Amino acid sequence: SVARRQGDFDRAVAQAQEALDVFVAISNRRESGRAHAEIGAAQLSAGRPADARRDLLEGLAALEDVEDRAEQGKVGIALAEAHEQLDDADAAVAALLKALDRLESVRRDQQAESFTLSLFASDRPYYDRAIATLMRLHRRSPAAGFDARAFAVSERRRARRLLDMVAARDRQLPQESAEASLVTDLQRTVERITSKAGRLTRLLSDGPAVSRTRVEGARHELAALVERADRVRAQLRAQHRAPLTAPPLLGVRDLQQRLDSRSVLLEYALGDSNSYGWAVTATGLTAFELPPRAELEPRVEQVIRAASGRLAVAPIGASTMTSTPGADAREPLRALARPLAASLLGPAGPLLEGKDRILIVGDGVLDALPFAVLPKPGSGASLVSRFQIYAVPSASVAAALESRRLGEPRAEDRVAVFADPVYSAADGRVPARSRRESTDRAEQAMPLRLRFSREEARAIQNLAPRRSTVWTDFAATRARALDGSLAGYRYVHFASHATIDERVPQLSTIELSRVDEAGRQQNGALRLLDIYGLALNADLVVLSACRTALGARIAGEGLVGFASGFLRAGADRVLATLWEVDDRAAAAFMARFYDGLLARRLSPDRAYHAAQLAMQQDVRWQHPRDWAGWVLIGGSEP
Repeated sequence: SVARRQGDFDRAVAQAQEALDVFVAISNRRESGRAHAEIGAAQLSAGRPADARRDLLEGLAALEDVEDRAEQGKVGIALAEAHEQLDDADAAVAALLKALDRLESVRRDQQAESFTLSLFASDRPYYDRAIATLMRLHRRSPAAGFDARAFAVSERRRARRLLDMVAARDRQLPQESAEASLVTDLQRTVERITSKAGRLTRLLSDGPAVSRTRVEGARHELAALVERADRVRAQLRAQHRAPLTAPPLLGVRDLQQRLDSRSVLLEYALGDSNSYGWAVTATGLTAFELPPRAELEPRVEQVIRAASGRLAVAPIGASTMTSTPGADAREPLRALARPLAASLLGPAGPLLEGKDRILIVGDGVLDALPFAVLPKPGSGASLVSRFQIYAVPSASVAAALESRRLGEPRAEDRVAVFADPVYSAADGRVPARSRRESTDRAEQAMPLRLRFSREEARAIQNLAPRRSTVWTDFAATRARALDGSLAGYRYVHFASHATIDERVPQLSTIELSRVDEAGRQQNGALRLLDIYGLALNADLVVLSACRTALGARIAGEGLVGFASGFLRAGADRVLATLWEVDDRAAAAFMARFYDGLLARRLSPDRAYHAAQLAMQQDVRWQHPRDWAGWVLIGGSEP
């Protein structure tokens, strides 16, 4: 209530009691339950846990009568906090686990992608409170295992939907046996999405002349169509797929059995009051507290700006950012990275000793942080010089990807490459008789040609002339990407522009050729919606485009973007970028990476690390902006 948020807890109790009396008089059990819950929340905030527990239990009973599981879950989290304040740890844990089960049961009933994303976003605060409760219990009783329980909740929060995606790939949908009406509905909806997306692009290209109302109306129509497509896919899956057993969530002991002696997993959970981290090895677990999200975020963002070469402000706490003539251009980054590394890595320092591989499970802004540039605690050397570093969506998802890889046939040792697409009819590659200068603003706003992407493609082809297929120019099309042939390639490489839609993540786009040999417009937008439906058996998908590791940040879900889309489609790993990398630097990085992968026959993990080291040691490319933006996401080699 407003009164509770303003800190007037007695008034909040009185107002909720008045409402409760009305709802009891008219026998409305649902609203009575909510009123009891509001009274309990106010009592809890006022430091009266015994009174809070009484009303929360009353509210929970009423909500159970009307089978409102979502509200039961939320009230259960508050009940756990009341038990904790009353020093009843067992009851607190039991209430937490039951509450999370209830929240997740609501998700299981909702198959539409867009709905489950919004559901996770709204539930995120309750998972954060559950983690905070368990970590407070850990502080009181360090040997009781509450730190491991908090880690399990962190995994539960971030992994559940991605685990469902790993288990339930759209490629398992036998559309030929599905109801014709549903398949037709899906096809028509996707066609309308393509048409409406083109209209929105044209509106945005017209600039200030277009009213904000028209733009927002077009966005709203698109979001509704995406949600409709999600619902139809869900219906098709429900009718024509055998029940699936989702991969298990890993606890600390499960994870320790999977980790080898040279690996450490670092997992983070950012919160409003406190943030937390866990360092897990095959034999150890360290849990630690971190500053709140609001304190960490600006520090992380400054390191990101410095690493990407975009630092335009002084470090927090400094009056100016000075530069000495001839000084190492990386020194401002080092000055910012040292204190951040002390916070994020310092508590895990002892567990890093003797290890050479770090698996990072980030959260929020940490998903965009290049951990490779942080110094090892107690050392000036960057992490990448001592460790192989990989990003994993969660420990449970990494394990599920490994299990999927072992359980499915691998594609042939071949690489497919899409590079240097044609974006405009004015491009010099269009025959002169068909070439034309566009008067259409949307076409004029097309991305610039990525000339160095052709060098990437040529380097790959030279390394594996008999094992590579390269589509460039007019052949680098959306139709080719979707024709099913990519299932036969172990490695898939896209060197093109990409755009991220923060409002409707499913509309994020890899930009392929938008005109044909005759200069005619064609659909070149390979959208995340399309990627979900691919059938891949790839060890690796490489996205050599701007900021392809990022996407729309959904609370409780991390970044929803190309990486999660390709993992869902069957890729084991995705190599993508955190920021805009100069196309010459990208070509240099890719030459080194593919030399390791194709010529030296290294695993993707080792080839990635070798390329990072080679770039760092080359005076032309040693600044982190040229190599640290590349991040390897997904499973890792055993």
